[in-house]
Amino acid sequence: MTYIKKSSVNDPKQRRRWSKKDDELLRFYYKKYNGSWSKIARHFPGRDNRACYDRWHNHAKPNINKKPLEKWEKEKLKENHKRYGNKWTLVAEGLEGRTPLQAKNFFNAGKKTSSMKSGKRNSVRSPLQAKNIFNAEERKSSARIKKQMALARIMN
Repeated sequence: MTYIKKSSVNDPKQRRRWSKKDDELLRFYYKKYNGSWSKIARHFPGRDNRACYDRWHNHAKPNINKKPLEKWEKEKLKENHKRYGNKWTLVAEGLEGRTPLQAKNFFNAGKKTSSMKSGKRNSVRSPLQAKNIFNAEERKSSARIKKQMALARIMN
């Protein structure tokens, strides 16, 4: 997951999350401009036509099924993954309303949970994750030192 800075709405250079209102506007402009991404992107400061295209095809398109995967869908995805490998467009074929991104996320989430269950830890961390881990360790050690100092005062 990428870290997205909190930004002011007035600063188009900073990335920000898509809101429900943005998705509604994207649907409106998609109908109005008949899928002309360059025209659509003009209405979204800080977003280019590729960002609008990706958002449409992965999230805002009305026929996308956002419910959790059903058992038969999971089996179909596993079967297609064995056949096609990481070609997510082919893997997602035959599943009405499911996107290639959903297929990819299903497999990556499975890898993450299986590695956690087996005791393996992902050694590759983002700088933010590493910072948070460091801060947690630092808090633990400072709490330990405070306890030791309090015990020393009591003993003396």
